[in-house]
Amino acid sequence: MDPMSPKQDPLLQLKDIHLPELSPWWDLAVGWWALLAVLVVLCIWGVPKLKAYWHRQRSKSLLKADIHARLNTLCQIYQTNKDAKALLADINILLKQVVMTVFPERHAAHLTGTDWLAFLDSLWVDIPKHLFADKPIADVFCDGAYRPTVDVDEKDIQVLCDTVKAWLKVVSRHV
Repeated sequence: MDPMSPKQDPLLQLKDIHLPELSPWWDLAVGWWALLAVLVVLCIWGVPKLKAYWHRQRSKSLLKADIHARLNTLCQIYQTNKDAKALLADINILLKQVVMTVFPERHAAHLTGTDWLAFLDSLWVDIPKHLFADKPIADVFCDGAYRPTVDVDEKDIQVLCDTVKAWLKVVSRHV
């Protein structure tokens, strides 16, 4: 017998390579599918939350800048026209708007007079040099906007503007 006969040659008995059929679905383990589902749900839920957070942060920074700019404008207007009555009314309106925006849960919009000043003083984190309830500011600020004529020193107006600026700086930390 011939050692190289076709029946005995193992290489001649090999068949062509056949590739398996492609699967119709992406072959991932169940754990990967679960992770993918969690990521999709997280994106659907998280993207709107993230956008809302960014919007709130932007609104807060704009609010801080607007509050300080409005106060500076009010004080500059006073320097040109020296209308203390209008300044007192405008500062009071500004402070009411800030309180209603930053602390809506406190329901302080209805407060007037010494109650209003005590509320403003309660929002200080640390005790400053001038409080709203102190004599020079309290006398002017409580009812100055409602008097027919307002007799105020330039110094008292400056103390009031400085106190409001310091108060807004403290309160803007809560924004």
